Amino acid sequence: MIEAASTRFSLVRDVFDLLHYPIRSRERVVSKDDLINAIWNCLVVSDAALTTRLNAARTAAISVGNSAYQNTAAQGFRFVGTGGWKRRDPQAGQPPTTR
Repeated sequence: MIEAASTRFSLVRDVFDLLHYPIRSRERVVSKDDLINAIWNCLVVSDAALTTRLNAARTAAISVGNSAYQNTAAQGFRFVGTGGWKRRDPQAGQPPTTR
């Protein structure tokens, strides 16, 4: 689950990581290969699977009012906003942590 301002949105882990990795790398454009290496540890990930997860990440970002991800044609994408995301573990009842 992510939390931005007062809005919460449930996500699977790799979709959260797709949102968060560009924030950690905000000084550069993140390529498809960068994402696969960082999130899936160099596993083979089909273009269709990556596109599905990226679309889910974009939908989540827009749903909580954060559209600060910039696409760069044929290169990748980059986080151009400020701030970040908070993760909450709904089962543990713990407060959100910033990743």
